Amino acid sequence: MKLATSCTSITLALGMAFLTIQPSQAAFIAPTFVAGSDDYVTAEWDVFTELSLPNHPDISLMSGGLTSAPSVTDYAIINNEPSALITSTANIYSFAAPIDITLESNFVGLTPTNIMFQFKSLVNQADYDSLALTVQTTEGTQILSPGYGEEISSALGEVEYGFQWNLSSLNLTSDVFNINYVASGSSMSLDRARLDYTGNDATSVQQLSVT
Repeated sequence: MKLATSCTSITLALGMAFLTIQPSQAAFIAPTFVAGSDDYVTAEWDVFTELSLPNHPDISLMSGGLTSAPSVTDYAIINNEPSALITSTANIYSFAAPIDITLESNFVGLTPTNIMFQFKSLVNQADYDSLALTVQTTEGTQILSPGYGEEISSALGEVEYGFQWNLSSLNLTSDVFNINYVASGSSMSLDRARLDYTGNDATSVQQLSVT
């Protein structure tokens, strides 16, 4: 949980009333296509400190079955909204405009066939229709909507979502990919994120649910 020792909640003034949001532990799941894979990468973020520079994974970076292991600098979450700020709990937030987020995966050494991106937002939600994966194929640059997406968990003032892309039918020419999305409006706070992907030939759709 990302909380300063002296701050355990977020309080918003709504007229004369106050709404207190108590962030909870993220309920991100480990995809079965990663658990059963010989080659995979998992990266997770909880602390964001940069507004225009890369935020690299700070919780964990794990991999397996690869000739060379990736570095944390191979993965980054970048804010593209000039009005955004870093909150006291190390989230990316803007009260003036929808935040615009890009996840960059620049590791060369694993060609993805299945990608899952999970993130937790506070206050406002993301524009889930804006989720887009950019990859390079023999047909050129392709921008793909998720093949599957589902709410993982929700509570007062927060929601966690997961999205998956199955790329096994594409002929990729690069291991590098980007994921981009925007908030549905102002006052969305990016609290946490997780990326999982594998290069195996798994074709089944991961059922995004908490068991």
